[in-house]
Amino acid sequence: MREIKFRQEYNKKWHYWGFIDDGFVSPLQGVGGEKSYQLTGLIDKNGKEIWEGDILENRAVVCFSRGRFQPRYDGGKAEEMEDEFYLIAEEMEIIGNIYENPNL
Repeated sequence: MREIKFRQEYNKKWHYWGFIDDGFVSPLQGVGGEKSYQLTGLIDKNGKEIWEGDILENRAVVCFSRGRFQPRYDGGKAEEMEDEFYLIAEEMEIIGNIYENPNL
């Protein structure tokens, strides 16, 4: 079973919340409505956790669509890839995310 974890950016720093280490950590409150992004449960080829909004080396943005995480290319709709994305994600590298690297 994967960890249910989210992150929010506030003051240029990531804050993590959710069910972490067998306990619940609360989200930041009253920080201007910052959106939270979910951990996918996948890792890239370097062992780094893949989060919603991360950009992979093939320029795919990880998004949550139709009840699962899917890649989205060039701002279009999420690609329906069934389980293929879950298999190839660990062969790719995270090159940034859409919040800190909007130019990617």
